Amino acid sequence: MPEEKDRKVEDKKIDEKKVDRAERLRDEEKKDEKKEKRFAKLSSPLVKVIILGIIFLTLLSVTTGVSVYMIKNITPTNWEQTGVETKNVEEQKVQIQEKKQEPLKTYRIEEPFKLVLYDKDGNTYSMSMKIAFGLKKDHVEDVLIELEARFSEIKDIILQTIYSQNPAELIYINGQISLKIEIKNKVNAILIRPIERVYFEDFVISK
Repeated sequence: MPEEKDRKVEDKKIDEKKVDRAERLRDEEKKDEKKEKRFAKLSSPLVKVIILGIIFLTLLSVTTGVSVYMIKNITPTNWEQTGVETKNVEEQKVQIQEKKQEPLKTYRIEEPFKLVLYDKDGNTYSMSMKIAFGLKKDHVEDVLIELEARFSEIKDIILQTIYSQNPAELIYINGQISLKIEIKNKVNAILIRPIERVYFEDFVISK
């Protein structure tokens, strides 16, 4: 009889294991069904549209941010931090100032400057130019006296400034305006009363 009892206990344990296994299988099946339902929801057209919309808005915001950054950083203030661009800005300022200024008294250097210039490749350029200065009327007498007193020094400054240029650039208007600015700044560096403007009354350069 004890053997029969033990057999029944073992059979009961086996049945309990089978029940437990069946319950686990049912639980796993339920979990799989839930996953399938979630996937089906995510695969619906509406959800796809929402996801695509979110991606599009994200890309749009990134693109807008980059564009705003570029616009803010590419400004005239930053242009002036580079060599050639600074020259262009200064040239534009000179042109605007010349339009706004009142008529000036003119001081002419009668003798033309005739020079032979060389570029970095050794090419020869013939140049002929006549220069005049624009003077403010309120202190023109003082400036004229100083210009006459320092005439040789001023002439030397003009010659050295021209020789320091790249003759290939002087063919173009931007190069000529840059030369005017440089001559004006260097001449004013030795004067008490500054000149207001530099004129090229005659300017010929040929290769």
